[in-house]
Parts: sequence; C-alpha cells; structure tokens
Amino acid sequence: MRQFLKEQVIPYVREHHDKDFHYRIHDLRASFGMNMTELLMNLVNAKTISLHRARMTVKDLLWHESFATTDLYLNYHSQMDAIYDAVNGYGKQLQEWIKQAMKGIKVTDE
Repeated sequence: MRQFLKEQVIPYVREHHDKDFHYRIHDLRASFGMNMTELLMNLVNAKTISLHRARMTVKDLLWHESFATTDLYLNYHSQMDAIYDAVNGYGKQLQEWIKQAMKGIKVTDE
C-alpha cells in the first residue's frame, strides 16, 4: 500500500491537482476510523446498537490501547458542530453590528 501511494497516487495528485500534496498511510487509517464511526453512530442514533458497542467496535478496529483515543473519534463531529456554531454565531453578530453601524445606530457591546 505504501509503495502504491508513493509511486502512483501521490505523483498523480501532485501532477493533476496539488503540487504540494502529501499523504501518509496513517491518513487512510484515520479516514477509515472516521467513516466507521459515522456509520456506527448512525446505528446508535437509530437505536440499532448501543453506544458502548460502537465504542468497543471502533476501539477494536483501530487497535486503540485507550478509550481516550477512541473517544476522540466518537466526539469529533459534535465538537466540530459546536465550533461551527460558535463561528457562525459570531459572524452573525458581526453582521448585525455592521448593519447597525451603517444605519448610524450606536453599536453596543453585548
């Protein structure tokens, strides 16, 4: 797999898309882990499997020694959602301040 990535995939992507592209075999493992986590969390949300089963499955498939590492995968989407919500909320507030300023209304810091 490493040889194929090194000789085929990386040169192709660099030639056709991004001359600075780099990729490690661990990236495939992480992608697999995230895809498996998403699939399993959908099953948890549908009440087909328990969160404990999803957690154990991801831990076993990725050979994590610690649940702390596995939990990073399981919590990734909710953490990213929280970050996006915060960024979007701040952006909306900035837009409101700009709108108020353009109307000549004094902007208050809330």
